[in-house]
Amino acid sequence: MFAPDTPASPIVSPRVYALILASPRLKSMLLPEGFVCSPYRVLDYEATLTLEDRKGSVALFRRRQRIQFQQDGVGAILDHFWGDGIPMTGYATTAGRVIDSFKDGWRRHLVIQLKRPMQRGQILEFTIERRAMEMFTQPEGWEETTIDHPIRDLSRTIRFPKDRPCQGAQLEYRGQVLPLHVLAAGDGRTEIGVRMPKARTDMPYVIRWHW
Repeated sequence: MFAPDTPASPIVSPRVYALILASPRLKSMLLPEGFVCSPYRVLDYEATLTLEDRKGSVALFRRRQRIQFQQDGVGAILDHFWGDGIPMTGYATTAGRVIDSFKDGWRRHLVIQLKRPMQRGQILEFTIERRAMEMFTQPEGWEETTIDHPIRDLSRTIRFPKDRPCQGAQLEYRGQVLPLHVLAAGDGRTEIGVRMPKARTDMPYVIRWHW
C-alpha cells in the first residue's frame, strides 16, 4: 500500500466541479455564492482511525468537525475518502444524509444534504463514522489527511489493536519527515497522533507506520 507523493493540490478535480456547476440543484446547495470564497471554514477537525483487528481487515474512521459558514444558503457539503481495499462498508453522519456521490479518479466524494440551509457566520458541529475493510493489511500502513477548506486546527489519531502494537511512525508533509512517539493508551492499545494548529489548505499530511 502506498500514499501518492504529491504536492498540495485540490481534492476535487475540475471535472467534478464542472459536474456540480452544471447541476442547478447541486450548485445552489454546495456553492450558493459560487467561488467568491469557500462555503465554510473548518474551526476544528478531530479524526481517529481505529484498527480493530491484528490483520488490519476492519477499520473504523471517526471524525468530529466544527465548521463556520462563509456563504448564505449552504444546503450541502462534500465528504471525501480514498485508499486501498474497500474504503467504505458503512457510513453515518449527524450532519444530514447522503444524497449523491462522485467517483473522481481514486477518490470518492459524497454529497451530504444538511438538515437545513445554513447562513453566513453560523456554526455547525457534526460527526462522521465510516467503516472500511482490507485497507491496512500490510506490515507498513499510511493515512493521509488533506483539508480542502480554510482550516484552523487539525488533529489525527491512529489506534492499534492490543495484540499488534505500533512499532514506529512518522509524519510527512512539505518534504519534511518527523518521527512520531508511540503512546500507550489506557485500554491497552498503542496509538500515534499529531496536532496541526496551523494546517494548510489542500496540503497532504501523511502518517506512515509499521506494526
